[in-house]
Amino acid sequence: MADIVCPFLSPHRSLPVIVFSPGLGSPEGLYTVFQEALASWGYIVIGVEHPLGSSPSDASSSGSADETV
Repeated sequence: MADIVCPFLSPHRSLPVIVFSPGLGSPEGLYTVFQEALASWGYIVIGVEHPLGSSPSDASSSGSADETV
């Protein structure tokens, strides 16, 4: 469990958490503005970036695109 350092937060208050995992091969950075907006509304946002090759739309090691259905 990670420690949250937030001087304006009382120790007895909890914060809503959103885990954001982009789909369909979209890079995590594409949604930065959206994630920042959620954070500005008081949410703790955890953005997940998946490794290259974990999506059917990523290029294979041979340089060609994987075939998707």
